[in-house]
Parts: sequence; structure tokens; C-alpha cells
Amino acid sequence: MKSIFDEEFCSNEYINKVKEENSEEKKEYENILNQYKDLNSEQLQDELYKKANELKQNGNLTNEQLEGLNSTLAPFLNDEQKKLLENLVNRLK
Repeated sequence: MKSIFDEEFCSNEYINKVKEENSEEKKEYENILNQYKDLNSEQLQDELYKKANELKQNGNLTNEQLEGLNSTLAPFLNDEQKKLLENLVNRLK
């Protein structure tokens, strides 16, 4: 299964397909996000930081991908969540 850090997940093309009703990409996107649905805010931040930091240390996550993740997820978040995500991305850079 893909993760939110996959390059494709953060691409504009993928996001446009996600917006289409009943698309495979939309179902896949929802499945990816559902991996995190039962976590509280602190657990989610810890999990995302841990995974992203591991990928970054292995050379499998770039600053551009982190920015893409930020812009991909931001439309689905409230203001507080956006700030948390932005802080997480900045910590990982």
C-alpha cells in the first residue's frame, strides 16, 4: 500500500484524480488516510515525523516532496491542523 510520502500521492495529477467521484485514486487516497484515523493529534504527528525522518535519512524523501505533502493535505485540514502540518514539514527540512 502506498503512503502519504509517495511522490505520486503529492502530485497535482493524482490530486485532480482524487477529486473525481468514484475514482480508483479517491478510494486509494481514502485508504491511505484511514491508516491514521484512530490516532490523536500527538500520535499522528509522532508517526508522521518518524516515518518521514526515516525516509529522509535513507534519501527517499526530499524537501520538494515534503512541500508537496503540505500542499496536498492542506485543503483537507482546519487552520489548527494546517499549522501543525506546516510545523512538522519545517522540522523535517
